[in-house]
Amino acid sequence: DAIMALFPESAEQALSAAIEMNQKIRDFNTSRKLKNLPPVRMGVGMHTGPLIMGITGDKDRLDATTISDAVNTASRIENLTKYYHAGILLSEITLQLIGHPEKFHLRYLGKVQVKGKISSIGIHECFSSNSEEQIIKKEKTLSAFNEGMYAYLNKSFEEAVNAFQSVTNENPEDQTAEFFLENATRYFNKGVPENWSGVLEMASK
Repeated sequence: DAIMALFPESAEQALSAAIEMNQKIRDFNTSRKLKNLPPVRMGVGMHTGPLIMGITGDKDRLDATTISDAVNTASRIENLTKYYHAGILLSEITLQLIGHPEKFHLRYLGKVQVKGKISSIGIHECFSSNSEEQIIKKEKTLSAFNEGMYAYLNKSFEEAVNAFQSVTNENPEDQTAEFFLENATRYFNKGVPENWSGVLEMASK
């Protein structure tokens, strides 16, 4: 139920492909809805790094395979799309390699420490494949969302709650903002551990 695609020359091409794939799924779901069928969901995780690619097996069965820490990290990021309720997530490293990031609709979601990793990585959401209505609403509330993220990461949870609440009031369908609103509300009411740094630690793959 998953594919891995390699883009050795351009991170921008990879992101454009991810957007087009998500748009096609959205169109496909429109036709499924008319048939009273449940929607199909797809998440894309993007990361950049070196890899080793080759052929493994014997004379009876050969298969292409890759060995790479970057591939594993991309897979972990893909799994985070379910957690953040986002269609496309990309690492900070990948974003830095995109020549014209202003062409895309992006939001910073803080840092995560995925399973099997010691260091954390910055994560960004690309919502360019959302419906036109959602893109407009997310752009309109982007400033408030960014304010909420800044307050959240600096443990100013009351400010974070107010900021994310204003986002969800304007756009109730923004499940990513709802995710951070729920977390900020919980931390404001119950507090956080002393060593809390805002880094999301994912225990599962």
